[in-house]
Amino acid sequence: MRKTLAVIVSVLMILTVLFSVFFIAAEADHECEGEHCHVCECIEICVTILQRFGFKASSSSAVGASAFVALLAVLIPAGTYTFTTPVSLKVRLNN
Repeated sequence: MRKTLAVIVSVLMILTVLFSVFFIAAEADHECEGEHCHVCECIEICVTILQRFGFKASSSSAVGASAFVALLAVLIPAGTYTFTTPVSLKVRLNN
């Protein structure tokens, strides 16, 4: 149960970072409506999300970092580690 919850939270965090980066990249050159531009407010929220996850505000470093996180998420799936120990192999240690 805990592993499943950890995987779900990890996937949601990765998707949040990736979608924030993609939104910033897609809307970087939008036509600003002025002082109360809704797109600018959304971009500021995405930048805040990325800063809270530890990424810098520049788009190139955020794209690189999110690509690295996505690569790790694909290469290291949670819960696939199996450690072989004498106890798990049920080895009897006689002296």
